[in-house]
Amino acid sequence: MKKLLTFCAAILLIVSVSIAQGETKDQIDTLTYSDNFDGKNLFVRNPFGGDDLGFSVKVILLNGKEIEADLDQTAFEVKLAENGIKPDEEYEIQLIHMIPGKPDILNAKH
Repeated sequence: MKKLLTFCAAILLIVSVSIAQGETKDQIDTLTYSDNFDGKNLFVRNPFGGDDLGFSVKVILLNGKEIEADLDQTAFEVKLAENGIKPDEEYEIQLIHMIPGKPDILNAKH
């Protein structure tokens, strides 16, 4: 009987974790932007998603590699040259963010 209760508790725990992960996954989105570097950094508006979520953007990927920036503010700068991007070089930015609250690249060319 004790083994049956332990087994049922384990199954309940696995189902609970799976449901929680599914809810989290549905609340994450990616904004992708690509361009050629013209010497100017990107400025991003980062909406606040509420006390439970904090600011929307959680991760920045530059050409597939995570870079650091101060994401705990309503706007931040993505420093392209400091992260190895050369003038006229093509780059891609991915902003992994929570839903609700879509970030906006303020100085995007297109």
